[in-house]
Amino acid sequence: MRKYSFLILIFMLLLVGCNDKKNVNSENKSANNKEVTEEKMSNFEKQQAIIHFINKDLSKLNEYEQEAKLAFLSVTGENFTNDQEVYDALNEEIIPKYKKAVDEAENLDVKMKELKPIKEELELATSYFYESMVMKRKAVEQQDRQLAEDSDKKLLEHNDTIMQYHKDLETLAKKYNVKYEPATLK
Repeated sequence: MRKYSFLILIFMLLLVGCNDKKNVNSENKSANNKEVTEEKMSNFEKQQAIIHFINKDLSKLNEYEQEAKLAFLSVTGENFTNDQEVYDALNEEIIPKYKKAVDEAENLDVKMKELKPIKEELELATSYFYESMVMKRKAVEQQDRQLAEDSDKKLLEHNDTIMQYHKDLETLAKKYNVKYEPATLK
């Protein structure tokens, strides 16, 4: 069970994150600060909106997400020692940090219509991971094997959703000639 969760998380961590490389295009030229309607946005402004979304809007979310997932890795899989350590990490570090990532995703304000469904996918993916961790904490509290399995299933839903998010963001980035590569865990 713990090995399965660990393998799921490793797979997920390879997919998580946002591009932490700076794009060739200068963000300082960004038109994102303008209140421009979608219909009036030029391709350049759309390109800049995507760059800003990838490099700026998601930076704090990515930071919280990586901190929480590293904390999870530190108490699972090969690093597992006992349920109390997992419970403490979930309660004190993982869930609070990931709640901040969920809040960041929910509070993203995208102006570009084509980014809105991508933002919604990100919101859904972060909520799945958060729900999984809350379920895992409850499973440890109650020593409930079925709840632990349900938590693993929720992690798989997160993985599927985050993969789709990255695929859709990459497709949109290519459409506007923006380089996008999902970051790996630091």
